[in-house]
Amino acid sequence: FCGAITYIGNGPNFMVKSVAESDGVPMPSFGRYIGYAFTLLVPVLAAMAMIFVGESWLVRGLGIALALGLAFLSLVRIRRAGLDEAVADFSGNE
Repeated sequence: FCGAITYIGNGPNFMVKSVAESDGVPMPSFGRYIGYAFTLLVPVLAAMAMIFVGESWLVRGLGIALALGLAFLSLVRIRRAGLDEAVADFSGNE
């Protein structure tokens, strides 16, 4: 069930991390990455499992509600990041 999504320690992730760090992009430590994975990926995987594997309509409905809530939170984060970027551009800070 979505093995490519759940597999954290694959080689391409470390390659991307290495290239990003060599370009000066701040990257999270492994522990922080695990924290991000639990806070961001586990709810998505739970929603997918509830929608596609859940046997009752109640579980599927809760999965859809969870997915909609996660989509809303993502839009809020994107908007907040855009506002932060606009403030940085306006003030001249990078």
